Amino acid sequence: MVSNRRFSFIFCLLSLSTLTSLSFSESVCSVHGGDTLTMCSGTKVRLFGADSSELKQAYGYQAKAHMVELVQGQDVRLTCQGKSYKRQVCQVWRGSQDIAAAMVLSGYAFDWPQYSHGLYQKQENAAKASHAGVWVVPDGGLRPWTYRHNRYGKKEAHSIFR
Repeated sequence: MVSNRRFSFIFCLLSLSTLTSLSFSESVCSVHGGDTLTMCSGTKVRLFGADSSELKQAYGYQAKAHMVELVQGQDVRLTCQGKSYKRQVCQVWRGSQDIAAAMVLSGYAFDWPQYSHGLYQKQENAAKASHAGVWVVPDGGLRPWTYRHNRYGKKEAHSIFR
């Protein structure tokens, strides 16, 4: 009886880990901002670990334009970990290029340490050092998560795994 429970528990854990990480390839049909895409299948995707300026913020439209250059009409590989506001939260790869890393390195997105745990901190430091994108302003300006909090009065701007 104990071994059946142990087997059931292990099977359940393996099933959950399979469900929480989904990997597939698709084409990008539209770009909504510097961190949000829609795949040709209709799947909406938000970049994991990076946050770009909102369109109404300084550099918001530049971030969107840079994302268009990187992925519009391209086939990308997605590794998704959950959902946030009806969007899949995914690492997005075009070939071997991590798109979030490219956006942060260009200065059009910030490393979002609350979720990335510093995954893109090295790219952000390089963008700061070269005064790329938002980093023409010494502190990079208002962070998008703070902008959303101030604008919408939300306690948390995004909640992954809703």
